[in-house]
Amino acid sequence: MPAHSPQIAVHNASHLMRVYPKGTRISSRNLAPVPFWGIGAQICALNWQHFGASSQLNEALFAGSGGYVLKPAALRTGGNGNTNTGRRRKLRLHVAGATDVPLPKGRDEDDTPKPYLTCTLVHPNDLNNMPPKRKTAPYKQHKVTGFLHKHGNPPATDPFWDEVLEWEYDDNELAFLRLLVKSDDSFARNPLFAVAAVRLMYAVPGWSFIRMLDLGGHETTCTLLVKFEFLDI
Repeated sequence: MPAHSPQIAVHNASHLMRVYPKGTRISSRNLAPVPFWGIGAQICALNWQHFGASSQLNEALFAGSGGYVLKPAALRTGGNGNTNTGRRRKLRLHVAGATDVPLPKGRDEDDTPKPYLTCTLVHPNDLNNMPPKRKTAPYKQHKVTGFLHKHGNPPATDPFWDEVLEWEYDDNELAFLRLLVKSDDSFARNPLFAVAAVRLMYAVPGWSFIRMLDLGGHETTCTLLVKFEFLDI
């Protein structure tokens, strides 16, 4: 890959391929599954010790499917092995806000979290695992405004951003958007509060509530309100 990716994909239209992490690794990090799905590999071996980016993308592809998802036509018998449609697209993500952001154990609103949303567009052509990232500004409650306008100044666990994030990409059925709610803490690694991933093929244009998961992959009461807008370039 990538020189022989189309040939591998055509092979995988009639053969079973299972992909494993590098055998000499000593950590439990997972491989990035999307490029391998992009060449028709049916099984990407993931461990479930850590609900990281790879597991989140796996959840986005297979959630609600019973474990089986039909490949794009290009990866099935008779296809050319190229999942790109040849079109360039723009994604405009209107980010309104979130509700009921879960805080880590031992942390409460007195610790003044400043939540922000960071999003990465994951594409099967990205073999370097460097997806383009966009993020909102941190939400910070204004105490004076909150005193004067109690209903217009939500708490930190119900952040309001009202921003638009944009990407341009090659149209592909195996493109994903990964969404993370983090806190812009000073002098520290920004902690992660909630996660989600969406296969863009499944995204419905217009406003949607996205269910957010905790760091173990479990359901939370947190939801993210966004609007998907897709434009042909």
